[in-house]
Amino acid sequence: MNAPFSGLLLGCYNSHKEAMEYFGFGLEMCHLWTFFATFAIGAFSLWRAEVKSFQDVKSKSLKVTCALYAMETAFFALFRMFWGVSKPLVLNAAGHNLFEWFIVLHVWKYGAKPGKTVHDELFTRCSWAALFIAIVISICMCIPDLFYSLAAAQLFGIVLDFA
Repeated sequence: MNAPFSGLLLGCYNSHKEAMEYFGFGLEMCHLWTFFATFAIGAFSLWRAEVKSFQDVKSKSLKVTCALYAMETAFFALFRMFWGVSKPLVLNAAGHNLFEWFIVLHVWKYGAKPGKTVHDELFTRCSWAALFIAIVISICMCIPDLFYSLAAAQLFGIVLDFA
């Protein structure tokens, strides 16, 4: 099955077709409520972080990271509802892994010796993690087979989950 995404026809596997026949509109409502609830949690957390300048982002970077992680995770429900298991979902999974890497780097930072250089090194390592995930996203887009693409994204996500 092909599904349109940003003007492209991408192969997808609509795995909830049988579930839609059984649950009907209720399944779509579950996806929508999951999106709205998770996105609201992230937005509220971001609002509560009270970030007013870049210095606030540096001092509250873990709060900002967790809020953005929740907001980005909310899009899983929408991508799953509209496209099922597809390239947009794979790309979202890679972006999801980026925030997981950021959280692990924050844990590393708080476990290290306190000081200005540790915080600067955190942002350097986060930049390298972002570059790494950009490469993973590029690899996932270049792999023509959907399930191999999903396997590549999961490989780099599972490495972090088991670390």
